[in-house]
Amino acid sequence: MENIQISFPGLPTGQSNDEIESLKTFILNNYGVDSKRKKEELDTMDLGTVLEIFTVGALPTIAIGIAHYIERLQGKTVKIVYGDKSLEGKNLSSKDIENVLNKF
Repeated sequence: MENIQISFPGLPTGQSNDEIESLKTFILNNYGVDSKRKKEELDTMDLGTVLEIFTVGALPTIAIGIAHYIERLQGKTVKIVYGDKSLEGKNLSSKDIENVLNKF
């Protein structure tokens, strides 16, 4: 099974790092699902602005939580990648995000 990757294109690197770390902690604390930070560009000094979530069947379980977490970033762009499928959108509602995650 593929892992899902979430990033926030357009955010300044520092804010993106903070959001990725916060989402990582949220998923672990609320669902016990592990994830890791990845660098979008290997030659940067940041900790990684992409969060790779190890789904292993957990995606339906955490989709609602991820959706509500991301919804609080209204006005920001969210990019979700799952295997060869990708979605990038702005002003997505939690229902939009939940539907997309469940279709992956």
